[in-house]
Amino acid sequence: MTAIISIGFKTEAFVSGGGTIPAFSHEPAPNDFERLVDTVRGAIEQSGHVIAIYPDYAAEPSLARLETVRTALNTRRLATYGTSLPPLAGAALTALAAAVTPYIQAPGVLFAALPTLEEELLVLAWLGSVSKLDRPSPSLAQHLASMWPISAFGISFWPEPLVKTLRRKDRTVSLPTTFRPMMLATAAREGGDMTWVEEVVLPGLGMPPTARFDPTPLGPRWWGTTRLVEAIAYPVDVPVTARRITQNVSPFLCRWCAEAIATRHCPFCGMDAARTALVGGAA
Repeated sequence: MTAIISIGFKTEAFVSGGGTIPAFSHEPAPNDFERLVDTVRGAIEQSGHVIAIYPDYAAEPSLARLETVRTALNTRRLATYGTSLPPLAGAALTALAAAVTPYIQAPGVLFAALPTLEEELLVLAWLGSVSKLDRPSPSLAQHLASMWPISAFGISFWPEPLVKTLRRKDRTVSLPTTFRPMMLATAAREGGDMTWVEEVVLPGLGMPPTARFDPTPLGPRWWGTTRLVEAIAYPVDVPVTARRITQNVSPFLCRWCAEAIATRHCPFCGMDAARTALVGGAA
């Protein structure tokens, strides 16, 4: 079973039975290095392989620390995965990745399935300002509207990235219809409007169970405002989710380290599969 470690995301109990995920909710400081080494070493000894998930928009110094850990332990069993998901969604991704590990035996296959697992999440947010929002990109009019203290915006990434100015008579956003068991996680900061989630998002999703978490440390950095409510709908049918995210994955053996992988570059030794295949064919 692959061990999942969270770097930069505050892990929560998103999925029952998901177990405890070793986590560094903030960027590892120099005095965290020894604990990081011990955490990775212990996870490798217990599980065989480790995938460390981190936010790619706050990669440093986390990624540099992980590369140093790899060198210190002289191991090819540590893979790093950077996600561009917002903080609460990244935490949910980490929890789901840990939950599906019993159903995906090859760590390289799990690594290859993580982008598809990201697509299983429905990312929403209420923002009091979009003046510093990068993704999705707001219009010039929405930038100007952010100057008003009573402005409000609904953010949705389904069916495509959308920034919508919320008005008293129209606070809706597009929401998918799904018959899969889902749960809604929310994290609100002071000044965020939770009533938008309760009155618009929950009914629109069919009133799934809801879990409230503390504000995410990286929330203001990603969304560009402290007037913020993050909302993430995610699947809780873990075995079905594991099948869904791996159904189109075609694993093969890395010619260098012999791991079963399904990405062009081996996440463990870094070898380019296209180059090794070419060398093997030429031989």
